[in-house]
Amino acid sequence: MAVEGISRATGAGNESDTSDSLKTFGAALKALRDEARLTQEQFAPRVRYSTAHIAKIEQGKRFPPRDLLDRSEEVLGPTAARVLAAAARSLTRKVGLASWFQQWAGIEEDGGALLV
Repeated sequence: MAVEGISRATGAGNESDTSDSLKTFGAALKALRDEARLTQEQFAPRVRYSTAHIAKIEQGKRFPPRDLLDRSEEVLGPTAARVLAAAARSLTRKVGLASWFQQWAGIEEDGGALLV
């Protein structure tokens, strides 16, 4: 299930970020995992990620990899996958940009020209 906003599995998309949208996604993942009565230690190998990586995603400290939605659907089911996809659409971080720089990137996008 491809969703706009999810990072690539490698590179800058995995750097730390603590945006509200990441925290919301992480909270949704945790709630769905808990509902399935799975611990992080049980869930992580089923989605082929480390327990530490899943913990950081749930804490809103890591951007979820693109394939996490598909892998989660295999474990948690289609309803959970739709919930996660909706949460993923709210992810606002631009892949490859540090969170502190995003405001400036937005300003640059809006500006037509800089006058010096």
